[in-house]
Amino acid sequence: MKKYLPISLAGVSILFAATALFNRNSSAEYSPRVSNKQGKSEPYSMAWAKVNQLTGEVNPQDRNSAWQEFKASPKGASRGADLNLTFENKGPDNVGGRTRAILEVYGDPETMLAGSVSGGLFISYDGGGNWEPHNQFQNLDESSSMISTIHQTILDDGNGTLTGGRIYIGTGCSFDDPWPGFGVFYSDDGGLTFKHLEATTPDNRNSTGGPWIYVNRITSDAAGIVYAATNFGLMRSNDKGVTWENVIFLGNTTIPNTNEFADVIAQSTGRVYAAQSSGGLFMSPTGLAGTFNIQNANGLPSSGIGRVVLSYSEQNEDHIYALYNTGSDGGCLDGVYETTNGGKLWTKLISQYGEFR
Repeated sequence: MKKYLPISLAGVSILFAATALFNRNSSAEYSPRVSNKQGKSEPYSMAWAKVNQLTGEVNPQDRNSAWQEFKASPKGASRGADLNLTFENKGPDNVGGRTRAILEVYGDPETMLAGSVSGGLFISYDGGGNWEPHNQFQNLDESSSMISTIHQTILDDGNGTLTGGRIYIGTGCSFDDPWPGFGVFYSDDGGLTFKHLEATTPDNRNSTGGPWIYVNRITSDAAGIVYAATNFGLMRSNDKGVTWENVIFLGNTTIPNTNEFADVIAQSTGRVYAAQSSGGLFMSPTGLAGTFNIQNANGLPSSGIGRVVLSYSEQNEDHIYALYNTGSDGGCLDGVYETTNGGKLWTKLISQYGEFR
């Protein structure tokens, strides 16, 4: 048997050398990550972190309770040091979250505000060179870390002179896993300090339904009339947010439309356009209650939509764009639509999986 050993060793050596040579000449190929939630990408792949391990359900109250327990702990974040533990960040480093809103304070370009849907409000005093957390939006008892929209009123005195007015912040996020907010906050000192608008206090801030849980967009017209696209309809205020009115009705009735609205724009002509998250686009020449008419019959999709984003040209307010996302398959692009006559007729500029993906 011994006479066959050298031959066996030689064969193993040749096989090993060939394998090493093949691996050295082979280049690594990129393999896309596989999502862990029914084919959906971020933020769904981190949804497991919000599930109560005992009930198997997502309840905002669990998160708030955990935060309260942490704050009540006498040692809090120092426990690691007390136990002689050190921690190193091992990732994930590819989950950056989303900055949903950013604002340059009118008349003070060095002061900027940025809001994240889960990270709170940040402020910069040097034009965006450096940022720091806004201290009022770190206390979840008095505010919310779910920032979806930031808007400042720009007032026109009628003679062409513009001045920066009140800054509004809308909280809550519903476009992925629901994160309840706490209504609307405002600042009259350029974003240095904020107060809560009492009229926008949710009935239950730990619920995923009810008025003022999600404020998706805030805007205003040149007269300072404020509009808020919320999960409970399009709201309008003519007294800086002290009181609000739901201004879109169901059909020809006087019953308020309490569907979720994703976006709203208010033009200098007084026209207001508001988009439901489900795709319905409404227009009013004045923004007053009961004056809104739906635009879907003019070339826009009427079903299968999960979100709409609006924009328009300030040089020609009849020139409006609407981006529609589908309500299925993770919210893919349905299309970008354009009108050049104020919404009388819409044409599709970009299609899903066409020029833009």
